[in-house]
Amino acid sequence: MIRRLFPRSPSKPGAFTTVRATILLIGFVPSLVLVIAITTVAGVRIERAVDDREWATEIVAAIPAVVAITDATFHERDLTLRRIAGEAVDYSELVGYRGQLDAAGVDLTKTMAALSEMAPVQVDPLIAQYGAAVVELGASRQRVDAGKEALLDAYGLYSRLAQLGAKVIEMMAHQAPTVPTVVATLESNELYCAVDDMTLAHSLAATLVVNGALPPEIMREFVRRVGGYRTALEQSSTGPAANDLAKLTSSASWRTLSSIEDTLLGIGVKPVRSSMSAAGDGNANLPVGVNEDAWAAALVQVQKDLSGIWSQYFRTIQLSAQSEADAALRSALLTGLAALVAAVITLVVAVRIARRVSGRLKRLRHETLALTDEQLPAIIGRIRQAQVVVDTDIALPTLEFGTDEIGQVADAFNRAQQGAVTAAVVEAKTRSAVNAVFVNIANRSQQMMHRQLEILDEAELRQRDPAMLDLLFKLDHLATTERRNAENLIILGGARPGRRWNNPVPLVDVVRSAISETHDYVRVYPAQMPEVQVEGEVVADVIHMLAELIDNATSFSPLECRVEVSGILVGRGVAIEIVDQGVGIPSEELERLNTELSKTFDFSVLELSSDSRLGLVVVAALAARNEITVKLAESDFGGTRAIVLIPLHLLTVPGQQTADSEMSAAR
Repeated sequence: MIRRLFPRSPSKPGAFTTVRATILLIGFVPSLVLVIAITTVAGVRIERAVDDREWATEIVAAIPAVVAITDATFHERDLTLRRIAGEAVDYSELVGYRGQLDAAGVDLTKTMAALSEMAPVQVDPLIAQYGAAVVELGASRQRVDAGKEALLDAYGLYSRLAQLGAKVIEMMAHQAPTVPTVVATLESNELYCAVDDMTLAHSLAATLVVNGALPPEIMREFVRRVGGYRTALEQSSTGPAANDLAKLTSSASWRTLSSIEDTLLGIGVKPVRSSMSAAGDGNANLPVGVNEDAWAAALVQVQKDLSGIWSQYFRTIQLSAQSEADAALRSALLTGLAALVAAVITLVVAVRIARRVSGRLKRLRHETLALTDEQLPAIIGRIRQAQVVVDTDIALPTLEFGTDEIGQVADAFNRAQQGAVTAAVVEAKTRSAVNAVFVNIANRSQQMMHRQLEILDEAELRQRDPAMLDLLFKLDHLATTERRNAENLIILGGARPGRRWNNPVPLVDVVRSAISETHDYVRVYPAQMPEVQVEGEVVADVIHMLAELIDNATSFSPLECRVEVSGILVGRGVAIEIVDQGVGIPSEELERLNTELSKTFDFSVLELSSDSRLGLVVVAALAARNEITVKLAESDFGGTRAIVLIPLHLLTVPGQQTADSEMSAAR
């Protein structure tokens, strides 16, 4: 099966025949992404497990404070309500429980502050409520000691404190890591409420000892509390604390307390003096069968046992939650480690495959760029230089990359470069033919212009009429301009004009000849020129270049403005400046024109339009052919300055030439 999916290349062992097969292997990368996702999930689980463990640890650390504050609250409430009802209670015992409640509250506040950092939304409101309750409790204690606190007011305050404890346990349940822990914590909350209801019910019933009857509102609350805690214990009798509750409900203390509760529920709000014990045992305000000492002993024992069942169950739940958090942390760490190992293995496989494919692609890129940037331009350059006889099969190297998709891409490039070279050959032949046509037509036109100029010269010599002579001069000037246009075609066609000079010509004569060939020569003012001569072989090209530049200057400047031509001898040769007073050229266009003037002329990239400055194209061709530098710049008058630098090797200085001749003669 693996051989079918990933067949081996017969020509190159270890290479895969298709990119598709390679991509199938690289398809393991999505698996790597999946592993990374699993690792991320494991990381989240680890973070959650760490948070759950810290939470469970803080809860376990808070258990002593929770149990202590619960026990102190219940005892202080019982003694406080009895004291308000008028019963003689041990004040030192009450103060002791107050101190226990305050100390446990401080410890619990510290734990709640630690829990607040992990779950501020759930914990901060409870901390605020507890702080308000502590302030209210301090004021209530002062009123109790002064004998000014109402029974129902104190009852309401301690009820809110007990309810706040239930809210804390409920909050712990909502933050528990697992569903079983949530359920168990809520069950422990039911036991907590049962202890609260039982102790509060008997604290209310204690008013019977003093008053001999239960007021209606207290009797209703007593009935509700007794029914509430009995119902809660019945529901918890099938849970994890069932055995402990069964032992409690079968004890003598429980039976005594239940019997007293039934008796109190039976008398309702009626006075009990008529049914006082004749023997005089017990308080005179208690119903028959209710002994105050037995009641107190049974209540203390049942409250102790029930509180112990609740605290032990609560502690067991939180320790179990801590163990579950440790197990979840270990599981998340193992999952993350397994995902990391899988990711490393997948990454190693993917990297090896990717390296193999990328190596071939890099080699293809390198060889393709070598062909594109070096070999192919050289071949096309030779073709464009009229070397049209090129054996493309030998001159063009081919890319060999097998028969797979990468090899097919290489073959496509081979075909593309073959087509490019073929097109270049066709283009070179076409351009050569067009150039030949241009040159042929231009030569014929130039011959006719030469003949016409000869006839005009002969007519000028015979003519004596000034008006007719002026007309002949104008025709002579037009014919000279037409000859220059014909020479433009010859130059663009790659040939040289027919005019030749064998000997050097003074620069001033060259400049004057160029001015005479321009259309508006009367506006051109030549300045003094250096006493140098231009080599005869380049005289025609220099005259043509200067004529085109002067013609442009006169064409693109106002008719009333003059064009100045000046020359100066510099270190590298002679610089001729042609300055007009026209509108100038924008800087971007000026930069583009200078770039074109510095390039070797290529007719294949010439773009002709109705506004094309063909003269500058001719100037660029002549400058490149003779190594002359031409540059355009902004003039002092806002127009354009054309600077033509004729190098030294194209010049002859008369004094230097004489000195050279004398040295040769001396030798």
